[in-house]
Amino acid sequence: MESTIVQSFIAGPAEIHFSINGKRFGDTPARGSVLPARPDVPPQIRMMTNLWENGCGSFRQKCRNFYLQGMFMRDYADDMPWPDEYERYFCTYHDLRTPVLRGYFTWRKLVRDGIYKKVPDSLAYMYIYELLCGIGPSENGEKVSSEGRKTEPSEVSVRAVMPVRERLERITGFEKEYIDSGIGGADMRRNLRRWMRDLAVIRGVPHEIARGCADAEMIARDDALAALRDVSLHTDEEIFTALGTFYGPRLEASPVIKKHGSRGRSLFASIWRYAAERLTPGGRGLFAACFGEQSAYPWHPLSNAVFWDGVKSADTEYILDDCRSYRCRDGVWTEERYEPLYFDKALFASLVRETDRQLRVYLGTGHDLTADENGAWVRECVRDAIEADRLAQIEARKPRIDLAGLGRIRADAAVTRDSLLTEDDLGERVNTGEGIDFDKEAYSGEGTNPSMPANTDADSGPLDQTQRDILSLLVHGTDPDTYMRERHLMPQVVADGINEACFDEIGDTLLGCEDDRLYIIEDYTDDAARIAGA
Repeated sequence: MESTIVQSFIAGPAEIHFSINGKRFGDTPARGSVLPARPDVPPQIRMMTNLWENGCGSFRQKCRNFYLQGMFMRDYADDMPWPDEYERYFCTYHDLRTPVLRGYFTWRKLVRDGIYKKVPDSLAYMYIYELLCGIGPSENGEKVSSEGRKTEPSEVSVRAVMPVRERLERITGFEKEYIDSGIGGADMRRNLRRWMRDLAVIRGVPHEIARGCADAEMIARDDALAALRDVSLHTDEEIFTALGTFYGPRLEASPVIKKHGSRGRSLFASIWRYAAERLTPGGRGLFAACFGEQSAYPWHPLSNAVFWDGVKSADTEYILDDCRSYRCRDGVWTEERYEPLYFDKALFASLVRETDRQLRVYLGTGHDLTADENGAWVRECVRDAIEADRLAQIEARKPRIDLAGLGRIRADAAVTRDSLLTEDDLGERVNTGEGIDFDKEAYSGEGTNPSMPANTDADSGPLDQTQRDILSLLVHGTDPDTYMRERHLMPQVVADGINEACFDEIGDTLLGCEDDRLYIIEDYTDDAARIAGA
């Protein structure tokens, strides 16, 4: 709605009128609402009081009166601070005595000039109500003095309300300067964020702006619900953050996370993914069992604020995020959301705790948690998920042989060897018609590998004699460096060869190599002694 306000100041207070959309509001006294003509009452405050319409006495009527009076006083400024306290719910101009009114308009002038001072919360809320209703200074900056005389031409036409985005920007600025600075309290912030979200929704601003206006905790819960519900669309980090949103700071404090960091986060997330695909507690999917279904509930936007801007909501649907949307039909709003009242927090907590308990055992991390019977329903599923991860880790550590690359290496070696052969050497080769083969007896692979000593012990296990000697030295605490240098062996190459030979037997890396020094992985000392025959 776009309205027109006309203020006319001709000869004196008796001839002043105020109109919106062609309807004229003169200074004809309204029954029971006229302040006495005292010298300390500025004329414009007295005229504002006469604009109050008793009507049906409803809260909506009160909001409309506030809007009418606020638009009339939109440019008014005073110079009489109010030093005392004042407290009243849903405070409007009509509720204030003249000294408090003048104090409010004095404080409002300072705020508009960028000077923020402490004021009773009721008066600060009244300023927020003004911004919600779109009451702000005239676009041309026209002012009305405290004596009720205009400083510019006698008649001005302006838009009735600020655009919605400008309202939200001004409220956000007030939050930053007044609340973030410590002047206003947490309750004021919660109300302000709720009202900004409500205004953004009913006036249809882009959802990214509405999300930025809404309460941060509410948005975080919605994002967490979406991550736990739609696991295929979210990363491990997002799923872990979602688990922490509902489980609390205990999750981040787990030794699994403190010691293993991103690895621990991924394990928590993968177990939730695994369980979400397989568990149906109570015959429902895991997510639905923990958080219920998304359902429609009655929604009353700005119901705890003094708000009126004369715009009727049209039938519409508005999606705030993946877990919260709004619908208006015939002026009646509903909100579709996940209702925390129906969350099964105990069920969810038992799953996360059992996951934490088994991961501590799996990773050998921190103090073990006592098994809780509340987690019995999920114990086997968590165990299966951990086993699946263990097998995946073993598979990932298996050496990968690039057969295509090996073929290229052999071909290159053949070319190099041929370039070094003499004519007599070439005479001993066999021409197959498809190329030149190496001497079959020497290079068929059935002979002894010239780079390694022959292993004559049929019971030596997966290692050749040289590898077994080196491993035996390590088992007995002797540095094999001299032994390897005498045979021109590189430590890293030796470690890789022994690890590859033993992988099928122990399923993991047996030796480590750091700064060209070999060492046995602590968990496999006994396996090393057995394989070395020590």
